[in-house]
Amino acid sequence: GDDEDLGSPNNGCQICADPVVNCPGVTDDAASPAPTTNCSPQNNILILHESGPDDLPDDNQNGGRMEFTFTKDVSRIYSVGLLDLETESSSFAVFDSNGARVQKKFVKPATGDNGHLNFMLDYEAQSPPGYIGRMNFDVRGSGAVTHLAYCVVKEG
Repeated sequence: GDDEDLGSPNNGCQICADPVVNCPGVTDDAASPAPTTNCSPQNNILILHESGPDDLPDDNQNGGRMEFTFTKDVSRIYSVGLLDLETESSSFAVFDSNGARVQKKFVKPATGDNGHLNFMLDYEAQSPPGYIGRMNFDVRGSGAVTHLAYCVVKEG
């Protein structure tokens, strides 16, 4: 628990010089880009939790898989926000509504300790029935998702 590298903004950001701004993000890595990439509050983030349900948030250092299943027809995935992703071997796989993998993309560069990255997937489905049905994020090491930008097909 008490995983300060999941906080945002990073306490080294310029906006944190203002004493009224809350900056809970901390990095122990002097080479981390966090003081320039993690300078906006991310609010709620999604992690693979390492401990029990009553513990403080702590992203699993061993990683795992996050699966995003879409209940409406999705025609495009634009980007995914990533926080504190410290290894470059993590990847996203996009599957069409029939379950066939249509894209796999590795996250490069990693964000670094407490760093933030708007990772561009930019995948567009060709046509029905090939709409996007789900997306897997295979996390290798610690990390979090801050947002997912995608387009839902209009009904009618």
